[in-house]
Amino acid sequence: RTQLKRPVNRRDDLRRYVKMQTAHAIEAFVSAVRSRTSAPNMCEYACVALCSLAVNDANHPKLREANAIEALVIAMRAHPSNPSVCEHACAALLLLGSDEE
Repeated sequence: RTQLKRPVNRRDDLRRYVKMQTAHAIEAFVSAVRSRTSAPNMCEYACVALCSLAVNDANHPKLREANAIEALVIAMRAHPSNPSVCEHACAALLLLGSDEE
């Protein structure tokens, strides 16, 4: 007997993969800010990445669950004189707050 296989829907598989990878990326960037506050370049890159992820409204719940808001504030407090950290952290916070009620 031949077993029937589940039809392959590559688009759905790709969407699941992207969601999974996005969640891992968010956690990694939040962790980088928390553990590397003394490294301005690391905080800058993490803030840029979190800002880029915050552009997509679908990522907002994942960013909030990972405590990205707190991490962005930590980065700004650690590097108040770094314009790139502050600019990207503020932009990400603005994006994350835009859908709050």
